Amino acid sequence: MSGRSKLYAASAADLEQWLVAQRCHDVSMVTVTIGNQSWDAALYSQAHTYDAAMDACVRGHKKPGDTYVRTGLYCLGVLPRAWLKAKRDSVGAKCVCFPAADGTDWYVATYWTPSDIRGLAEGFILCPWAIESGERIDDRTSRPYIRVPMTTVPR
Repeated sequence: MSGRSKLYAASAADLEQWLVAQRCHDVSMVTVTIGNQSWDAALYSQAHTYDAAMDACVRGHKKPGDTYVRTGLYCLGVLPRAWLKAKRDSVGAKCVCFPAADGTDWYVATYWTPSDIRGLAEGFILCPWAIESGERIDDRTSRPYIRVPMTTVPR
């Protein structure tokens, strides 16, 4: 396996332990359902630091070195069909999101396939769209996003 493979967990059995080793906290195992597809997943939080090149710093909302917490859903398996079928906007973003019961829109932040990282199963990370201005994920896009409801239940 390539050295890059150490960045990703390969199975639900080791996912929680692997995320904790990556300094994630509040890790809980869940099942994510979007449409008629479901995934083994882990809800987690992880502390990060802003750097000067990030939009929040460039726009003057944050200073380099300020900290923030990122929440994510680390899902094991193929990408949601709704994401695969979605059209792209003028900057290349897929025009689909996954609203949770609380109204938060979640989006595919990253994904990988076995051909990307030899020896590992497919997976993706969903992140909530949350910016301080309160704009919705598609407020400034060339086309409105398709919203496919998402649920998460503890495992």
